[in-house]
Amino acid sequence: MEIISTGKRPRDVDSSPTIPRINEGIPSDDYYANNVRTLLRFVVDRYSDLLNKEELRFSTSVLELSNDAQRLYARILSRRGPIFLAAQFVYREVEDVASALQELERKQLIKRNSEVPSELLCQKLTLSQLREVFELQEFKGSKSVLVSKIQDTHAEENILERIHLRFPWFELDQSDRIATFSLLFFGDRYQDLSTFVVHDLGILRLEQYTLDSKHRQFKSRQEIDCYLDWWELSERMNEEEPLETEQLIESIHPLKSSNTNRTLERQRSKLLNRIGRELERRGELLQSLLAYRHSSVHPARERQMRVFHRLDQIFEMEELRTEITEKPWTIEEKLFATKFKRKSQLDVKYNTNEQVSIDSSTDNIEIFACSEFEARGWAAWHLENHLPSALFGLSYWDWVYAPVQEAFVNPFQIGPRDLYTPEFFTVRRELCVDPLMDSMPLAQRLEQTFEQKFGISNPLVNWKIFDKSVLETVVRCMGEESIRKLLQLMQPDLRQMRSGFPDLFVVKPDDTFEFVEVKGPTDQVRPNQHIWLQALASKELPVSVLKYKALA
Repeated sequence: MEIISTGKRPRDVDSSPTIPRINEGIPSDDYYANNVRTLLRFVVDRYSDLLNKEELRFSTSVLELSNDAQRLYARILSRRGPIFLAAQFVYREVEDVASALQELERKQLIKRNSEVPSELLCQKLTLSQLREVFELQEFKGSKSVLVSKIQDTHAEENILERIHLRFPWFELDQSDRIATFSLLFFGDRYQDLSTFVVHDLGILRLEQYTLDSKHRQFKSRQEIDCYLDWWELSERMNEEEPLETEQLIESIHPLKSSNTNRTLERQRSKLLNRIGRELERRGELLQSLLAYRHSSVHPARERQMRVFHRLDQIFEMEELRTEITEKPWTIEEKLFATKFKRKSQLDVKYNTNEQVSIDSSTDNIEIFACSEFEARGWAAWHLENHLPSALFGLSYWDWVYAPVQEAFVNPFQIGPRDLYTPEFFTVRRELCVDPLMDSMPLAQRLEQTFEQKFGISNPLVNWKIFDKSVLETVVRCMGEESIRKLLQLMQPDLRQMRSGFPDLFVVKPDDTFEFVEVKGPTDQVRPNQHIWLQALASKELPVSVLKYKALA
């Protein structure tokens, strides 16, 4: 199977993460329905002991639908609700939409023409449809003005009746059931069937990894319900009408206890950080501290230091500074603790070279710099974050796909769910040998993994950009010791170090190399770039900033 090309040369690449893209060919008639069937069957097989009777009945209802009804239901699940217009659902794979809707209604999977706010329903219609329904063809204003006019001149019941006659609607029933199944399949509520990717379209080759009951993400029904309850609280915080301050304060208490389930612990701590930040904005500083103190993820301690400073509790602030400096959760946190409310600034250890040979209209500063290096007889690749990420992904391949609790929750993952979490290394140390401690040379490991795994999707390795010729050049020019230093820099905080790496990998005629960050006339070094530049310089790896000034 083929990995989709970015369409760019190695030196001219986008620094954004590699995202698998669906084959541009037309999927089969059963493509979307197969996704739903796969999801339901997988969850029932894996979690049947934790599903209640209603959830099992829901799964059976969907799986027993006719082909048309299954295909239509799958299409509905991929659309954004909560209200859908029946007229919008015309698909070549669904022969009889009307009959399919009737079947879905009988199975209590949708509710047709239910009572909904008229304003929400009006927003679903186009401006021309609203003119048609309310016989206002001469209206020339905007849609929002028309909706206001309709609501001012028609009763709620009349609006619903008029729209029902021309554009019947429906909404999902048992939406909480599909939400639970999506959670158990994807491992979170951020993904749903609209993001489902299967490998039978030839999009991806996936690595083999362990999926069994021992490595389930949720061990009890209580854990599932806990996640869903916390998700609901998080969604309530996203609503336009904010929670009352007392509600926020009361929500802290059930979140105080840490959780052995890593997914729940991250969710709990992130929710506490959100609550703390909102209380902080409202001036409830002592209550915000209560939320932050029970969180175990960044930036909880950073926020505490800021609050201590606002409260003039300098002793407490300095105690926490010491704690962070000695045992930082992230590189970003340690950098903050080092600098916050201190006059001294960190020494800049990397060199900045200035050039005065660029036209202000130059579109791509990195490609311009590559051209200048090549004019000198040097070689230059615009690799950015792809370089350290690929070296790490190839070196730690078995770590990425190790059989770890909660890392893999379904058969279609490119990488583990905990890849960029602080505990990624901690939970794998007893299972995997650190390449930096192994007898096998890193160069050999990199080349061997490349040959064995080429084309298999890995969130850290972009095969089209970091190809074999680039790998051979990097290994030859950097050598064992420099590659080792680079990997050592990534280990403490893979999340932080996945961005900000210098733009160019430059090789001179004598095969010596340098990492070069390129800046245009108005560009400045960003914080994440400064972290990388300082780190590379601290390891005595050749790095510099090339700063262009505009021509006078």
